Amino acid sequence: MLESLEQDLSVISEYGEINEYENEEFQFYLEGQDPNEVDERVNRLFEEVDAEIDCMECANCCKKQSPVIQESELWNISDYFQMDPETFKEKYITFDGDQMIMKQNPCIFLKYNLCSIYEFRPSDCASYPHLDQRGIVFKLPAIIGNYSVCPIVFNVIENLKKEMDFI
Repeated sequence: MLESLEQDLSVISEYGEINEYENEEFQFYLEGQDPNEVDERVNRLFEEVDAEIDCMECANCCKKQSPVIQESELWNISDYFQMDPETFKEKYITFDGDQMIMKQNPCIFLKYNLCSIYEFRPSDCASYPHLDQRGIVFKLPAIIGNYSVCPIVFNVIENLKKEMDFI
């Protein structure tokens, strides 16, 4: 059973800083656990928390993060705007290593906390917050990195710590 869920973004951000070391320790702890058990617990907690939190009221991920854009997604999005992919790339895309990401935050496609290109949104956005997948222990750095941004991630991680008697 979930305890009350924290949704105040300023509190979540503050706990991101306060719990940084604890979250790193928890990540190492989870890496030593049975990956299937971690997946089952995280997937279940994600379903429970996701049912209680409305992403459209928050949209903090779209305000604070830059999604990875695949080449095929670039073509679809630029086509949607009737723009040449290279022109679109110059205007809206930057690179993080070899990955294309959106240049600015909040996302230019965010309108009134909704994605204005929802049908064509990048797969990185569509799968966010990446908790309903398998192999969670192999994705922990990125997931823990979302702890101070996403109320769903924050609440799943905090409930998981309690469930696994970490805190």
